[in-house]
This record gives sequence, C-alpha cells and structure tokens, in this order.
Amino acid sequence: SMFKECSSLTSLDLSSFNTSKVTNISWMFQWMDNITTIYASDLFAISSVTNSIAVFSGDKKLVGGSGTKYSSSNITDATYAHIDRGTSNPGYFTYKAAPTSGNISRFINAFNSLNAKISKYVLGVFIVIALILSTVLLIIRSIKKRKIRKC
Repeated sequence: SMFKECSSLTSLDLSSFNTSKVTNISWMFQWMDNITTIYASDLFAISSVTNSIAVFSGDKKLVGGSGTKYSSSNITDATYAHIDRGTSNPGYFTYKAAPTSGNISRFINAFNSLNAKISKYVLGVFIVIALILSTVLLIIRSIKKRKIRKC
C-alpha cells in the first residue's frame, strides 16, 4: 500500500523503480482519487509478484499511455500493472524511459573500484621501488665505508 490514498497526486513517476524482486503490490495505488498518469519504465516488472489485491481500486481518473481507462469492471490485481500497449495488451502505466543516473552511478562505482585497484598497484610499485632504493643506498654506504677504511 505504498501510495494508497495519496489523493493529492495527479501523476506519479516510477520510471526508476526496479521491481523485479517485489512480491507484494497489494493496495499499492488504491484510492488515489486524482491520479491520471503513472509513468513507468521497463524496470517495473511484476514477474515476481505473488500478492496483488486491489492494486488500482478506486483510481477512477487513471489512464494508461495508449488510452486504457481505469474501469472497476477490469481486474484490479497486477494484471494492468504494466505499460499500456493499447487494446492488444492494456495496462494503466504510461511509458517513460528509466533515468540514466543509475548508469552514471554504476560507471562512477566501477571507476572508483578501478581507481582503488590502481592505487593499490601503484602503492605496491612504490613500495618495491622504495625497497630497491634503500637496498642500493645500503650497498653504496657499505662501499663508501670500505673505501674510507682503506685510506
């Protein structure tokens, strides 16, 4: 019942909602008296839904993107909880592409992960170089001490 009785809303943008693991959408949009449009992308999936009682009950002004109008005679479970494809596949949602910020976030996370790996690699290389330099310095000091003793 996430949006149940949110009567002040006239439209709702769910285009970023990934519902692939959601199992219960019962009463999700029930009694949204003024809702006319629910935007959704292909991320809104109902394949895992097992409970969907009265999902759209009372949403008298709701119209899908291809003109499917809410009707109390239509089944009010998850059957119409998808993008409206007209008479061949009626639904109550209007298509809207998912925002790309998720893709940007995934890119940033991948970059940060790569950056962390590179940082560890650079740190490792730096440590090896430092060890080599300190060894070389010890050898040079040892050689200088030998030359000083001979004089």
